[in-house]
Amino acid sequence: MTNHKRKKSDRLTKQLASKIGARVNINSGAFHTDKGDLSLEDDYGESWKIEHKYTDAAHYTLKLSTFLKAEQEAKITGSHPVMVIEFTGGRSSLKRSLAVLDGSWSNEIQVSEELSTDKKSVRISPSLVSIKKPLKILFESDKRTLLLTTAIEWQQLLERDN
Repeated sequence: MTNHKRKKSDRLTKQLASKIGARVNINSGAFHTDKGDLSLEDDYGESWKIEHKYTDAAHYTLKLSTFLKAEQEAKITGSHPVMVIEFTGGRSSLKRSLAVLDGSWSNEIQVSEELSTDKKSVRISPSLVSIKKPLKILFESDKRTLLLTTAIEWQQLLERDN
């Protein structure tokens, strides 16, 4: 990563941390005990490890392997994994942040559409989902399901009533 991209990534990660009340992990979680870009404990005592990605492009290629790595790192501390993908509005005219969660959260967030793929990745764009229109992504070859929603809807999940 070039110095310019690293500075932009650090700035956007700090902005996200400030917005959601998370703690920035030193050196993007390079230490064994503190993985992920951000750590968050919600009002219900649940811990989250957040992997933050950004793109200036009109799309982002979501690789199942990237989420599985974040999931493994979150398990070290007994945390829930989430990827936040930020479309910065560069080549895409739409600025939006999307959240990728394990498919088991579809019990908490009602899914309106499904997308199946036999590939190991899927190309997503900021217009693919909107509030109240989350998407369930089925990676058929791995029998894994991910949930793609807006970051706003994920934040509402953090504030849910038990």
